[in-house]
Amino acid sequence: MSVLNSEQWLARVQASRLSAQAGYLAMYSTWWDGIVTEPAMMMIPVDDHMVHRGDGIFEAARIVEGAFFDLDAHLERLQSSAERIFLKLPKSKVEIRELCISTAKAAKRDEAALRLFVGRGVGSFSPNPYEAKESSLAIIITEFHSVAEKKYQEGVTAITSQIPQKSPFYAQIKSCNYLPNVLMKKESVDAGVDFSLGVGDRGQILEGATENVALLGTQGDLVVPKFDYTLRGTTLLAVLESLKKLPHPLVKSIRFEDVRIGDLKNAKEAFMIGTTLEVLPLVSVDGEKIGEGRPGPLGQELRARLRDLMRSDSARRTPIR
Repeated sequence: MSVLNSEQWLARVQASRLSAQAGYLAMYSTWWDGIVTEPAMMMIPVDDHMVHRGDGIFEAARIVEGAFFDLDAHLERLQSSAERIFLKLPKSKVEIRELCISTAKAAKRDEAALRLFVGRGVGSFSPNPYEAKESSLAIIITEFHSVAEKKYQEGVTAITSQIPQKSPFYAQIKSCNYLPNVLMKKESVDAGVDFSLGVGDRGQILEGATENVALLGTQGDLVVPKFDYTLRGTTLLAVLESLKKLPHPLVKSIRFEDVRIGDLKNAKEAFMIGTTLEVLPLVSVDGEKIGEGRPGPLGQELRARLRDLMRSDSARRTPIR
């Protein structure tokens, strides 16, 4: 096996499958302090503590019709996650915001997805965070792949997870240490369903691998698992705010409380809510139907409202042009 010099390495990388990686449009990194559009160049140092220890945080957001949706809310949560793990952002929120816009401009797409990562930084393979020299930032714009429309028309299915869940402290941090989430997703794929729902130590329903859950009770209460032990979903909060501004006749109240599996199975409607999937109707869990076993009117209305917010709410839109 040959030892490559820099020119040989670059030639091999450009000739590899990485150079044709579909959907990777643009990336900024503090490692080189610039933007690249060649997928083979979109790399992170292996000794960044984010890579080998999961010691980092991230956010994911949408670009819809030429503007970020809720970018500022995502940056607020990024800062909150950083503070919880004593991680100093390498740049101010204002600077990160501008870098997101610049990277999106380089991607030249009006519909795309943002992946934003902050790592502890390079320095060693030790778990000692003080050996990292300074924190790192990576901003990646990729193609956006929407959920098949059939899922909204027919609904999605779930099981209750057997994977041990994160403690409340870790559940409220959007960290790169996502092993429980990965195992939950594997669990759902292996079971032939769409989602796996986390279950807390008191039997309460938590959230999916990357999405919040909510239900409409028989008395018209829209019930959401407490944020005490789940991530504060930006998309979920946008949906709830729309209901506060413009009440819906099917929703008598909005409550954050413990949700049991029985509550979910006895609900009129249930939903999975997240950045990429919007509002998806959940029609069965553990093989038992929810409500009438098909999408209901509230889920359809909430998705329509969210899509309207994404396209027309100037307060939540950050133009990239």
